[in-house]
Amino acid sequence: MTELYEILTEVICKTKDGSGRLQIADSKTVFFQSGGIKNLETGVLALLGVAGISPPLSFFHLLQFLCPNSDLRALTETPWFAGSSDLSIPISQSTYHEFVPAISVAMKNCSITMKCPKLRFISAREFNRELERHEGKSPAIQSIIAPLLISILEDNKADTRVSVDRQGGRRYYGTWLRNIFPNRKIETILEESKCSRYRIGNASIEFLVRADSTKLETALASMISKYIREVAMLLFNAWWRKRLPGIRPCAGYPLDAKRFLQEIKDAGVVDEWYLTLVRHR
Repeated sequence: MTELYEILTEVICKTKDGSGRLQIADSKTVFFQSGGIKNLETGVLALLGVAGISPPLSFFHLLQFLCPNSDLRALTETPWFAGSSDLSIPISQSTYHEFVPAISVAMKNCSITMKCPKLRFISAREFNRELERHEGKSPAIQSIIAPLLISILEDNKADTRVSVDRQGGRRYYGTWLRNIFPNRKIETILEESKCSRYRIGNASIEFLVRADSTKLETALASMISKYIREVAMLLFNAWWRKRLPGIRPCAGYPLDAKRFLQEIKDAGVVDEWYLTLVRHR
């Protein structure tokens, strides 16, 4: 199967090269804290526009397009998301709309349809619940992913390829897929060190090492997830600044998170919010 990067090479690129094409790549190569959110936001909002999503007015408006209602309801338990605060979209001075016409035409000419992406937004508290239900990180993550696979494949009639970034070092996914689709025939095509591939009807599902660096669709998924995460962290930090003026913003990654937890512990408020703040795994 020809890769989307090759098919759409005239309008989309992996590396920003001054050609005027839109960069869609592994989010780690698109977004850097020091460089701001503009490049990431431009790619995400442009492709959402190609999918026919009206320009979102705010962060929570965007989540309504992407997330299941169950995830949105769970966010009401998280005070920095449950309050009245919101952020207007776009965050940056992005000119994402300029890319939409050319990419739309290129996709139409190649008989490619961009559908509305789907996203799971899982708070730390909800993730901890999944850990308790499934007694482990890998099965918890798989339980989160499963509804996305089901939504893709139920009543699917077209030939389909699903590319998933491999979960940790796991190689074998056949048993998991049979649990998700108990009434479907699961054919194992290969289970190798860098790729595991299965067939369910007219759909091929592949689990790849670093899929977000080779598959455009998986790279876009990583960018959307990163964008939602970074905007969520803006809301998180705004909420804490109101309660602890002068506290340094948290990037949310392990080293900085330890520093942030120590600062709010010193302020005497960490116990109140610990279960909402910290994943167990």
